[in-house]
Amino acid sequence: MNQDKNELMLREVTKNTHQEILQKERRRQLPILIVIDGVDGVGKTSIVKNITQQIENDYQEKCIFNTFKRRREDKEMFKEAKIETEYMFRKEVVEQINRRIVEYPENANYVIIDKSPYSEYYYQRTPSFDRNIVSPYGNYKIEEEVFKYKEILDNAIVIFLENDKCWENYIGRENNKSG
Repeated sequence: MNQDKNELMLREVTKNTHQEILQKERRRQLPILIVIDGVDGVGKTSIVKNITQQIENDYQEKCIFNTFKRRREDKEMFKEAKIETEYMFRKEVVEQINRRIVEYPENANYVIIDKSPYSEYYYQRTPSFDRNIVSPYGNYKIEEEVFKYKEILDNAIVIFLENDKCWENYIGRENNKSG
């Protein structure tokens, strides 16, 4: 995969250069980023699958649902949450979310992700989520990664999903972790 072609959204595009980029890259449009965000269990993945199918069926456009995930089980050092490594794990979670934003097939006109990097910022501000294992320095390093692609996200289509049941589930899950 050619890295330059996969990072079209990182380029600063003015009205004067927009057409030049499209012509050079042999594209009809720059990729459109759609972010479906919300707490775990609200139905983001189901919504993304429906949107992807509708775009491909109705508009005959290539739509990619980008899913890269960092899990504790992926690395031995992250299997147990420790003060020495937790910020590195949380930072890698955000790096994987950010990777979804800028890596996609050349022919993708729509890139959909099911969580924004900003969700980690909210998690770090949730008292029960911290559990006293992320230092202020660790939070700083995480926040650097969280806001790395702010300019792209400022121009994305963002849909935030919520309902009463998902918030109850989220609060219950986080409160159980605090002990």
